[in-house]
Parts: sequence; structure tokens; C-alpha cells
Amino acid sequence: MIQNKRKCIVTNKLIEKDQAIRVAKMKDGSIKIDCNKGGRGAYILKDASLIEDIKKKRHLHKVFKTNVDREVYEELFKIMKEKYGR
Repeated sequence: MIQNKRKCIVTNKLIEKDQAIRVAKMKDGSIKIDCNKGGRGAYILKDASLIEDIKKKRHLHKVFKTNVDREVYEELFKIMKEKYGR
């Protein structure tokens, strides 16, 4: 079944929803991480090895078509390293 699958913005692979971190751009323009309260969402595979690719290619900038603050990336990297790092 495809209903619980999401496409990772880094790897472009379909992944299970529980294997992804959701990053959302809210209506007020703010960016929230691991938020399920609406907004335009983007999914990233829970894999700390993707951090360099996310940083280098600025995936969140492209998906949300806006400048994303460095603090948002740093918070995302911190979460990924602490929870999903090796």
C-alpha cells in the first residue's frame, strides 16, 4: 500500500512515513521540524549520513522556495545526529 509512503527530498526514494522526519513551512512562513500540525511538508529519511548532502545542496531552500535560516538546518542536523546518528 502506498498511503503511508512519502518521498524523501534528498534521496528521491519512497519511504515509510515512520522512517522520515517531517519539516513543514507554516502559513506564517516559519519552518518547523517534526511537526504534524499542517503547513507544506517535506520529508527527509532519518539517516545522519544525509546531513552533508542536505547542507551542500540546500534542499529545504528548494522545496519551500524561500530562504531557510541556518538555525533551522542546525536544529535539523542536531536532531538527526542525536536520534539517528551512528
